[in-house]
Amino acid sequence: MIPAPNPPFNSHSYSNSNSFTDDPVKVIDSGGLQHPDTPREISDNIFGTYGDDEQMTSQFAACSFGQFQITTDYSRNIDDKLSDVGVMTVRIDRSLTNSGRSAVYNAARAATEDKLGYALPGNFDHVMFVVEACYQDCGWAGEPILLDT
Repeated sequence: MIPAPNPPFNSHSYSNSNSFTDDPVKVIDSGGLQHPDTPREISDNIFGTYGDDEQMTSQFAACSFGQFQITTDYSRNIDDKLSDVGVMTVRIDRSLTNSGRSAVYNAARAATEDKLGYALPGNFDHVMFVVEACYQDCGWAGEPILLDT
C-alpha cells in the first residue's frame, strides 16, 4: 500500500456507522513491474470473493465483533472500471525501482482518478494501492491514510 508522503489526518464521515468501502488498486509501473497476485486473487484475499475464509474483511469484522464491515457497496457503479470484484488495475508512468513513494503514490492516485473520471476519495472510504515492492524511500510495510475529503 502506498501512503501519501505526509498523510492528511482529518475527520472523515464514513458511508454509515459500521460499513467501510474499500477499493484496492493494483499498480503496474512503467516497466511492467506489478504485484504477482492477479486481480482475482487480490479480491479474494481482501473480500473473500472466491471462498478465502480468512481475509482482511473477515478479520476486521471478527476483531470488531461484527461492527466494522468492509464492503464493495459503492455509491456509484464502477463495474466497468474493475478488473475483478472490488479491484481496479492502473498503469503508471513511473518506475517503482527509480521513484520514491511520493512519486509512485501521486502517479497511482492520478491514474486511478483518470480511470474513474473523478477525484478521490469519491465514493470510497479507503483506497489501497497494491504494488510489487518498495525500492526507494521505504521503511514501511503499509501505512493507511484517509484521503482528503
